[in-house]
Amino acid sequence: MMRASPTAKTPSHATAYSLQERIETYLLSKADALFAPAGTVVKAGDLDAVHQMRVASRRLRIGLRCFSVLFPEQEVRQVQHQLRRATRLLGAIRSLDINLQLLRKAAKHIPAGTTAVQRKLTGELLASGQQHMSELHELLKTFATSHFEEHLRKLVRNSRPLADKKVLEDARDFIAKRRRQLRRRFKKCRHDERFGPAFHKLRVAAKRYRYSMETSMAIFRTSAATQVNAIKELQDYLGACHDLEELLDFLRSCRRRWEKADNPLAGRLTSVLTFFQGEHEVAFADVQKYLREDENHVWLKKVKLLLPHD
Repeated sequence: MMRASPTAKTPSHATAYSLQERIETYLLSKADALFAPAGTVVKAGDLDAVHQMRVASRRLRIGLRCFSVLFPEQEVRQVQHQLRRATRLLGAIRSLDINLQLLRKAAKHIPAGTTAVQRKLTGELLASGQQHMSELHELLKTFATSHFEEHLRKLVRNSRPLADKKVLEDARDFIAKRRRQLRRRFKKCRHDERFGPAFHKLRVAAKRYRYSMETSMAIFRTSAATQVNAIKELQDYLGACHDLEELLDFLRSCRRRWEKADNPLAGRLTSVLTFFQGEHEVAFADVQKYLREDENHVWLKKVKLLLPHD
């Protein structure tokens, strides 16, 4: 299993680090957060560690994109490809765990007579989770064989020297693009009457913008805390709806398969589906209300970045 170097700590703004040292320290800290829990995840199936790795992989990918001007384009592209594989697999494991949590929490609200249905659903989710964990194990073995972690760290440490103002300008452009994308997504779905593709794109744009701002807060001087807190709230609303939609997709796929196999449990699954459809409608109503109230749109305000020593 890969070993992480000692955890790097992001220096405070008062510390006399150069800008590129700050960036290097930040990116390496995210590499630590990605690779350090790997052993625990594989040996014990620790789902909290899976979540930590998933978030770290996303933050690392955003950080590399935000400061891509410092690195060779081809090398960054290869690293990003591998990181994306890890993010997707970790995300799949996390989604299955959320489905399980939703089913367990709703058990007392679902009509009687569905115990066997819930048991079978839980069994299928656990089996899929074990399969994904095996795939994660294989991916981590591949990373170890190819010395991916070492290559990533070397890439970060060997960033090309550039003027601070050039790095700052690129970061400002990166943040501005993410904000414009979020604003466009917001306008497209603000008055939509169904939770469709536009909302998924809004959720992704919100996530990318938040991570971009948090990356910038770790490196530059900025007053983005208010916007970050607001976008977390937006993510909570969108995430709750998305989680239920993923569970509904899973339940519908189960019903189709069970009906095809003449499984008598297929009929009983309808009441479970009906319950979660109602939950989804409530969650979506909350999303619509939140998006239509102008006072909630703090996250759309511009973010100002300054060099740490300015």
